[in-house]
Amino acid sequence: MRLGLIGLGRVTWQLEADPLRSKPCTHLGAWRCLPMVDLVAVCDLDASRLSEFCNAHPGVRGYSDYRAMLAAERLDLLSIAAYADTRYEMVLSACTAGVKAIWCEKAMATSRDEARQIVDAVNAAGVRFAVSFPRRWCPTYQWVARGLQNREFGHVESVNVHFSSNFAHTGTHAFDVLRMWFGEVQSVRGWLQGESQWIRDSGYRHGAPLTESSSAADLGGFALLDFENGVRATIHAHAKRYLRFEFEILTDECMLRIGNAQLEVWHIQDSSCYSGFRELAPSDPPKLKHVNLFAAVAQNLVNTDPIACSAVDGLNALAIALAIHESHGKDHQAINPQEVNPALRILSR
Repeated sequence: MRLGLIGLGRVTWQLEADPLRSKPCTHLGAWRCLPMVDLVAVCDLDASRLSEFCNAHPGVRGYSDYRAMLAAERLDLLSIAAYADTRYEMVLSACTAGVKAIWCEKAMATSRDEARQIVDAVNAAGVRFAVSFPRRWCPTYQWVARGLQNREFGHVESVNVHFSSNFAHTGTHAFDVLRMWFGEVQSVRGWLQGESQWIRDSGYRHGAPLTESSSAADLGGFALLDFENGVRATIHAHAKRYLRFEFEILTDECMLRIGNAQLEVWHIQDSSCYSGFRELAPSDPPKLKHVNLFAAVAQNLVNTDPIACSAVDGLNALAIALAIHESHGKDHQAINPQEVNPALRILSR
């Protein structure tokens, strides 16, 4: 199967050099786990990145124009890791060119209209399409989903989510997990924070100029999500000098804390401090199978199983981020993500 890559940054291949990450940890690393996959072509607008990659991978053809690559290479598989404001055009072109499976980074587009075009295009062409929300493939997050569905944890009373920075680039990860656990969001209220100096210095936000009145910079802040099943989640998305991505679920029987390499389960026990009282205390979490999430995405794209995170999932996660922005601009009133302004754009990485 002939593979092409668009965008030659960290998540495409460079992070394989990180000694602390479990391998594979990039698109290329994951695709190379599959013996039937042959990397034949790559594309990047940055000439130095393109040259670096091609020098490291002799025999792979390099392009500065993805359309030329799609026209010339007859690709079966494609990874798209360019900036979000170009992804939907790349997906539409790939569908037209006959690509059979696409792995697209998140957020998969910048607007609900673009995301809807992606959904329609991949459905019409019969393309297998996965959004890069790899927690969908994670045994820990799947265990929580099963427990919630089977009411093993009791009645959910509150959900708190903390992550470092922006709603579209990072937050869509969290929104997809919440949809996996609790279903669809009914209403969103949002409060955006201004862009900090730390964000500007880090280069974390995609720095495209805001030339359209309907476009917005990708920001963080605070949000309230009300789900159709009655669950409410509070979202804290604030710029930090450290990495954080954590969910806290509090029920009438237990507490769960789930994050990067984190699973804590707290159950009711007799208090060690107060006679006659009961408190939550940590207990041993279940022993779950380790799965490399990048390899799982690639494998899912080439097998016949349903895609764990589809284009519709990508659209609905993005719609929540867009609804937060729209709510902020409308005095924090509640917005249904399915009714968000289809032309509103968030320019994320």
